[in-house]
Amino acid sequence: MRKMQIGITFVVAVLARLTDLALKLSRKMKSSVTIAALVAIAVLAGHSVSAQITPPSQPLASLKSVAIPGPDYTGYVKDKSKAIALGKALFWDMQIGSDGKTSCATCHFKAGVDSRIKNQLNPGILRVDASGNPNPDNTFSLGGPNYTLKPTDFPFHKLADVNNRNSAVTSDINDVASSEGVFNTKFLSTTSGNPQDNVTQLNDPIFNVGGIKTRRVEPRNTPTTVNAVYNFRNFWDGRAQNYFNGVNPFGKRDPNAKLYKAAISLFPPQEVSVQLKN
Repeated sequence: MRKMQIGITFVVAVLARLTDLALKLSRKMKSSVTIAALVAIAVLAGHSVSAQITPPSQPLASLKSVAIPGPDYTGYVKDKSKAIALGKALFWDMQIGSDGKTSCATCHFKAGVDSRIKNQLNPGILRVDASGNPNPDNTFSLGGPNYTLKPTDFPFHKLADVNNRNSAVTSDINDVASSEGVFNTKFLSTTSGNPQDNVTQLNDPIFNVGGIKTRRVEPRNTPTTVNAVYNFRNFWDGRAQNYFNGVNPFGKRDPNAKLYKAAISLFPPQEVSVQLKN
């Protein structure tokens, strides 16, 4: 990769130098001679590229030819096919949501992502200060709860010249386009046969319109689930680790994540750490 970067830098420098030379020549020579000079530049550039860029060690191919990665389930899963079927069923099951209406697929139903455009903004509650300490932004910069997104709202970081990263910034907001979820509540319990959890309704100072609560919106954008098995980490901040600890998405970063394992049926379960590597 380093050799390729050096080669590309060299080619860019050569092209810049030759183009400058061609412009100077074009002021002194006839158009036919100038065209001949430009053709020569193109030939030289082609030779430079072919000489400097190292081809990949193996040709690109379809993902169908790549083995599907996955952890070693030995000692955890007795029948992998049944575990896959269970996972798919839970992914689409709306009873998983506390309101009995929200499933994983609610935010991943179209090409693995969320195509909804209304009430999809979070004001930036995960904002931190320069030292990395939590400094949540609870004020919306664009629209607000129940706002309907428009194509002209994007990107959230706008430049005067889209082709020049150093041009003046005309707009910059830290709102996050994400996915609406459930209302602000406190979980109490479940009732067998009832898809809804038993909850206590809580006030919501952020997600409301005129004092009437709206569904809360996640602080992270919904990544696609298509080919997600090939990801190393998920989310823009790497929150979901490549190791599964059986408790939360933090993997090895949470040393207190433990599961109970019944090693011998006659003895009480023992706390163990799980590290399933994807």
